Amino acid sequence: MFTKFRSYLLFFLLIALLSLGSLGQSTALAGDSYSQKIEALRAELGGYHSSLRPNERYGVGERINAALLAALQEEDSLTAKPEDILGGGGQFALVFGDWVGAGEIRHRLIILRPYQIDMGAMTTVFAQTRSGDKVSMAEKLHFLVQTTAIGQLVYAEIIAAGDGLFVPLVEKRYGPEHKYIKIYTWKLADGGWQVYSRPPGAAEKGEWATRNGPKGFVITHSSLGWKSQNDYMINASRGEIEIQAVDKDNTPFDSITVRLVDGTWVIK
Repeated sequence: MFTKFRSYLLFFLLIALLSLGSLGQSTALAGDSYSQKIEALRAELGGYHSSLRPNERYGVGERINAALLAALQEEDSLTAKPEDILGGGGQFALVFGDWVGAGEIRHRLIILRPYQIDMGAMTTVFAQTRSGDKVSMAEKLHFLVQTTAIGQLVYAEIIAAGDGLFVPLVEKRYGPEHKYIKIYTWKLADGGWQVYSRPPGAAEKGEWATRNGPKGFVITHSSLGWKSQNDYMINASRGEIEIQAVDKDNTPFDSITVRLVDGTWVIK
């Protein structure tokens, strides 16, 4: 009981520190040129290193996100490569998703990942929309912060389903009590990406269970407790997500599939 209480106490203390650490602002300003915004971003990237405390790492990460978002609002970013934006080396990887859409209006996801999973580090997902050779929208869609519960982004994609475009996103989470999968969804509406909370009803299927939340839903397997050597393996594409329970040798012994059909999640 004391161990559980201590885990939660550490978690909430870290969240408080992270909130204080996020008060810093990026040096990139709205009136700056694209090159000035890239320079400001690289300056923030240069301040991110392994000796930072968790709240400091979070604060620098927030400023990096703000500086990158400012750069993504410029048309030069549409033809840039990851290394053109981040420069050489560094602590992060930048991944551009494929452009999705027809005609002039197209959309893509951009993911900024830290190479090291340290407390306070964050993985961030941005969405960018172009109209021809102009940026019509850029926004920070989602971020995952490492706290006492370790997390890993394993899938995010823009897909067409039913009457619109959606972003399904999957995370693996570990602790402090159990291992689980969390699935989020956004829908393109009213000129932006809106949280789309239409998960499947809470249900059980064999050893699998789902639980709905305000921004998504959680899937768990009874054999994957916090101390279990079993793990999850994800195979996902085009809004169909197969979740396998695997043993310590990565051999699957159970599976469940959820699929976004006409804008509704269906468990198979």
